[in-house]
Amino acid sequence: MVASLLFMPMLLVAPNQAGAQPQQVSNIDCPEGFRCGETSVAALFKTVAEWALGIAFILAVVFLIYGGFRYILSGGNEESAKTGRTAIFNALIGIIIIVLAFIVVQIVYNFVSGSSTGGGIFGT
Repeated sequence: MVASLLFMPMLLVAPNQAGAQPQQVSNIDCPEGFRCGETSVAALFKTVAEWALGIAFILAVVFLIYGGFRYILSGGNEESAKTGRTAIFNALIGIIIIVLAFIVVQIVYNFVSGSSTGGGIFGT
């Protein structure tokens, strides 16, 4: 079950191969949806940071679910309920930090790459 929760978001970011036409980038077939042409250090840093933050977000959500189960199934045991509440609180703090870190990565990338397209923080 945990494995399916971890790999389910991969389906959301996987390229849609139905009807995708390959494009030529430096004599290499690059399926649509992949970023074969991005070779700058800033783009590489952004991609790695986004993947790391995505994995951290998934783990924080799993930890949030764990804390919720721990709290719900405490059965009147005050120590177990306190452990569950602490897990929920820590997971929520982690999610907030991850979202803020994602915003900082977007701002720094836009600043470093000189992108002023007016697309906002999430514009590429």
